[in-house]
Amino acid sequence: MSCRNSYTFPNLKNTAGEHTGGLYGAIKTINKAIRDFNPLQIVVCLDIVRTSFRNDIYPEYKQNRDERSPEIQKQMELLQEFCLAAQIPCFDTPEYEADDFLGTLTLKAVEEGYTPYIVSGDKDLY
Repeated sequence: MSCRNSYTFPNLKNTAGEHTGGLYGAIKTINKAIRDFNPLQIVVCLDIVRTSFRNDIYPEYKQNRDERSPEIQKQMELLQEFCLAAQIPCFDTPEYEADDFLGTLTLKAVEEGYTPYIVSGDKDLY
C-alpha cells in the first residue's frame, strides 16, 4: 500500500471514524490490476516497519523520511486482513522491505518464463 493513497483519499473513514483512504486506494489498485492484466497470480508486498537490514549496514538509511502515522499503520494491518480474506499472498516481514520482495519475485518469475508486472505508487520505483 502506498502512503500516497492515504493522501489521495484523506477524508475516507469507516463507521468507527478510522481513516481508510489508503486501504481504499490499495484495494482499488488491486482490482484495476486484475481487470487490466488478468494475471495468473497477484501478490501484495508491504513495508510493515521503517527499519530493515539496510539500517544495520547504513544507519542513515531513510532517516530523512517521516515516521509512519498510526492511521497508515492501521490501514496496512487492514490490508493484510483483506489479502488473507481474498487469498492474495501478502509478503511482509520486519527484516525486508517491499522492494526486496518485488525484486526477488520479479527475478524468479522471469527465470520461470513469466512476464511480471509491478503495479505500485511507490516513488522509489518510478
